[in-house]
Amino acid sequence: MKKQGQRWGKEGCLAIAKVLAGLQNDELEAALSSKFKPVKAPKSEELRKALRSALKKSPMVPHVGIRNGGIGGYTASSTAIGHLSSIFRI
Repeated sequence: MKKQGQRWGKEGCLAIAKVLAGLQNDELEAALSSKFKPVKAPKSEELRKALRSALKKSPMVPHVGIRNGGIGGYTASSTAIGHLSSIFRI
């Protein structure tokens, strides 16, 4: 179960041995359910509303539109910008 040179401590080793023994004897689920009482979370209307508003889609942002610009053609044609400007020159 543990790898990469990790070791078990005494308490961890005993705990995992109890869990494995409980699994083999089909006693683990009964032991766990008898020790802990089920807890019911309160369902408040405020919490429900907060969750619903958090899960809703964000409002749409309007499109800005086309922005005009240019690539300076005052560079050597052997550079990356020079290649790019020659591609866009028709």
